Order: sequence, then C-alpha cells, then structure tokens
Amino acid sequence: AVLGVVCIACIVWLRKNKTFKTVKALSVDMTTIMTIGLLMIVCSNIALTLNVNSVTCIAWQWLFGLGGILAIMSPLLKAYRVSRVFHGGKMLRAVKITDKMLMAMLIKCAIIEILICCGYSVLHEIFGGRTLYYNDEELRIERRCNDNALTGYLAR
Repeated sequence: AVLGVVCIACIVWLRKNKTFKTVKALSVDMTTIMTIGLLMIVCSNIALTLNVNSVTCIAWQWLFGLGGILAIMSPLLKAYRVSRVFHGGKMLRAVKITDKMLMAMLIKCAIIEILICCGYSVLHEIFGGRTLYYNDEELRIERRCNDNALTGYLAR
C-alpha cells in the first residue's frame, strides 16, 4: 500500500511540474503511464494476499499482465526512439518519432494484452475457476488459481 501511495505521489509531482524542461524531457505522458503500470503491479501483489477465488485470480492476471505491459513498454519505447534517432551514433538522416507514434505502439501492445487477459478470464471460468490442491507434503488443502494447461499457457 505504501508503494501505491508513492506511485500516486510521483504522478502528482510529475503532472504538477511538467512545464520544467528537465521534467518535460522525461516525456511526461509515457512516464505517467509507466508509473500507472507500476501501481497496477503493486495492486496485483495485494490481490495475491486475499483469499483465492475466481475474482482474485482474474484480477491478479489483469493487474499484473496489463501493469507489466505498461511498466515495461513505456521505457522500452522511449529507448527505441533514442536508438532510432541516434542510430549507432551516426546521424544518417533525420528521424522523427513523436510521442503520438509511441503512444500508438503502446496502445497496440495494451490491446493485445487485454485480449490475452479476456481469454484467460473466460478459460479460467470454463475450466472450473479456482481449484483445490491437495498438498501431500504439508498435509493440507490449498486453494489455487486454475491450473489447466491452457489457462497456464495464457497466464505466462
């Protein structure tokens, strides 16, 4: 929860100071999206601490998957822009990659992840939702998210 508050504070600070040159160089929108992705990952870890049922399993998949895409793709796309502009240290020709173009690529990746999460949500419920796992080593019954091979494939 503390990390969530820190992420929100970072977003507020970023938006408040976006007129400064040094902050503007961070690509405020992409950095905000990355921070939202990190916040989603933090929330996914909170979902893991709750009792395991279909809602928490699906929520974890959505928060971790989509948060991971937002948190990873934002800096990756910014690095891609830098590498394309300074192609190996040689300025062969002027390349202009705008924030709008990067945002379009990020949205495409997010849509793919949303489709994967929708598929996971449906398959998770079709294959019985959460399952009971009989842990013979510790002599206890554990509730787990669906362990069908197809849902496991989508969850990875």
